[in-house]
Amino acid sequence: MKKILLISLLLTRITLFAQDDWRPIGPDDYNQPSLSYSYYTKIAIDNNNTPYVVCSDQNNAKKICVRKYNGTNWEYVGSAGFSTGQADYTSIVIDNNNIPYVAYKDVANSNKITVQKFNGTFWEVVGTLGFSTDQADYTAIAIDNNNVPFVTYKDASNVNKITVQKFNGAAWEFVGTAGFSVGGADYTSIVFDNTNTPLVSYKDASNSNKVTVQKFNGAAWQVVGLSGFSAGGADYIAIATDVNNLPYVVYKDIANGNKATVQKFDGINWQVVGTVGISAGTADYTSIAINSSNQPYIVYKDVLNNDKTTIRKFNGTAWQPVGTGVISVEMADYTSIAIDNNNVPYVVYSKTYYGGKARVQKFNGTSWEMVGNYGFAETSDAIYTNFLAIDNNNVPYFIYRELTNGNKATVKKYNGTTWQTVGTAGFSNGQADFVSIDIDNNNIPYVAYRDNPLSYKITVKKFNGTSWVTVGSQGFSTGFAGYISLTIDNNNVPYVAYKDDSFGGKIVVKKYNGTSWVLVGTSGFSAGYASYITLKFDSNNIPYVAYDDSSVGNKSFVQKFNGTNWEVVGVSGISAGYTNNTCLAFNSSNIPFIAYTDCTVSCKATVQKFNGTAWEVVGLQGFSSGYAEFITLKINGNNIPYVSYSDLNNGNHVFVQKFNGTAWEMVGTSVSSGHSRGVSMVFNSNNIPYVAYESTGAYAKYFGIENALSTKENTYSLNKTSIYPNPVKNSFSISGNEAVNEIDIFDLVGKKVLHQQNPNKEINIQFLPNGIYVAKIKTEKGITSLKLIKE
Repeated sequence: MKKILLISLLLTRITLFAQDDWRPIGPDDYNQPSLSYSYYTKIAIDNNNTPYVVCSDQNNAKKICVRKYNGTNWEYVGSAGFSTGQADYTSIVIDNNNIPYVAYKDVANSNKITVQKFNGTFWEVVGTLGFSTDQADYTAIAIDNNNVPFVTYKDASNVNKITVQKFNGAAWEFVGTAGFSVGGADYTSIVFDNTNTPLVSYKDASNSNKVTVQKFNGAAWQVVGLSGFSAGGADYIAIATDVNNLPYVVYKDIANGNKATVQKFDGINWQVVGTVGISAGTADYTSIAINSSNQPYIVYKDVLNNDKTTIRKFNGTAWQPVGTGVISVEMADYTSIAIDNNNVPYVVYSKTYYGGKARVQKFNGTSWEMVGNYGFAETSDAIYTNFLAIDNNNVPYFIYRELTNGNKATVKKYNGTTWQTVGTAGFSNGQADFVSIDIDNNNIPYVAYRDNPLSYKITVKKFNGTSWVTVGSQGFSTGFAGYISLTIDNNNVPYVAYKDDSFGGKIVVKKYNGTSWVLVGTSGFSAGYASYITLKFDSNNIPYVAYDDSSVGNKSFVQKFNGTNWEVVGVSGISAGYTNNTCLAFNSSNIPFIAYTDCTVSCKATVQKFNGTAWEVVGLQGFSSGYAEFITLKINGNNIPYVSYSDLNNGNHVFVQKFNGTAWEMVGTSVSSGHSRGVSMVFNSNNIPYVAYESTGAYAKYFGIENALSTKENTYSLNKTSIYPNPVKNSFSISGNEAVNEIDIFDLVGKKVLHQQNPNKEINIQFLPNGIYVAKIKTEKGITSLKLIKE
């Protein structure tokens, strides 16, 4: 018999949650080619068109790491950081059996060269660790048609000349003579042609640092064409061969404005391919690959294109951009290119600004697309702590400076599936700094920022459901504004606190009276220059500001407005010494708490609260393990204080701690996958913490349970179920072809909030707070789980 259920359900399949951990809201920052600063990135592609990336990974003490893209996610190949110690000049190649090999300068083994291969379970050493006689630089690896690995390097034991070795199945042996170049060699590179002949290229110190190429004829190394054939000195030299066995080299051409130049050997001479100086400006990290149609592709960092990753291909006449040509949105280093069996080019590079992670893009025939993810927003390098807010329906909003849009202000919100832009992207007049966001009781988001085209003054806008409109007038501060904190009071009145350079960098607070922005108290009421300003209201609608004040040695300061003037709460200069990142929060008893970077205890995190008479430390002073940056303090509905921060002593990973009444304890493990900044935290109505941060792109996570609804019973899809209304406020209704035996509703931390056996009547869920839930519906044929939204 068909049974009708009335419930608040959104017909969307959901991944269900089981173990307490930090879960991504949108993109996952673990789904990237590297998880932190990556050095010496290189890319290779196996016979199944699977890309592999190798790098020296700061997340793992600069040890070597390899990750591959499995079609959905990036995953480690073997363990992370499998070298004994730091790895430099990492290189990767894949043999005909899809076995990856890596070569690197092994710092832990006297800077000698080490080669390892992945045996399907772990990375095993090929031969012995550190098999070169002495230090090896510019290490590179290639594999011949018989799956024999060869390596080349700058050999310190042979007066820095070039050496090539191969593995004979038992040991590494020299190919020809060790140190066979006439003089010192830099930027060594190796490749094989179709006849199994190895060729090497290098910067030749004996020929005015020009490019030289040699090949092995079976008995000795011989120069291909002339020694030192480039017009002048060369850096970042790379070599490739086409299907006709013609070698090509790309390099930074010192004689031609440090631009990229490509030459090929026609059997007699080295000819320039196209014109010299291909790049717009100085080219670094030049790399080359040739597809099966004999089209050479080059990639490099172009200084004139703001140090971005740039790619060109030769069409037979000239070098032309591939897609837009400039493919990174930011400065990049360690560019490398590989081409798969379908002639699809892949490029890897490492971002040079905060986060420094590797990124991989491939060309789909029309445009470049990211392989894996890169966050839900391209944030700029200037991001602080007031950029995350949540509305009454538990929808998180995120404001940021959009790197691809002139650093203008953009807001996104999470709709339950993806982060979507609110209104128009880049709605500010120009570059926006010190962005801040809050949401009123009617779910109207407001934003404040320093409006750089308007003499760096402050502007506030709100979203009217269609577009962002100015609140009052634009640029209403007297002078330059900084450290902006926007807060909506209990009566939906927006306030802003900021430092104003017209008043010596002291604090100004203004509120919007419905017509214009008016002063709250006097302008510049702080004793000295103010930084890291936080404005908050207690439940009595009394505004407080917390900040670092230069007049007392940058100690933390708190003031409140008594209706006429701003007065100091407790003492002037609460902290023991110099502080940064001071922030403020209240519990339900209106007790103010502050958190800050406490530089009297190695700049670790400290929290204090005001007991009505004096400020007292909550728990241990300096409770973070290392230097705490970008601190956010929030207190949940159960009056438990939480602090989020980026820990400099732990790779700048994001951590969250909460106070258990006695001590500070970790909430899960590291929130972020790697180097992060700009941390911000909020709580939803179910006391679930949300944390957002910048880590080579914007990411957000919540702390909850995965697979809480997992069951050994059969799970199936109610594909004939109709659900209405969707969403709902009070009652629910679901119809299907199977009798419903029971229903359970869970919140996002796995707590069961409703259970009913054999439901056959209208059920009222008005008592549930607004938010996202999971409904587990059991019928005689099995169980299905659906996302549900109550509003």
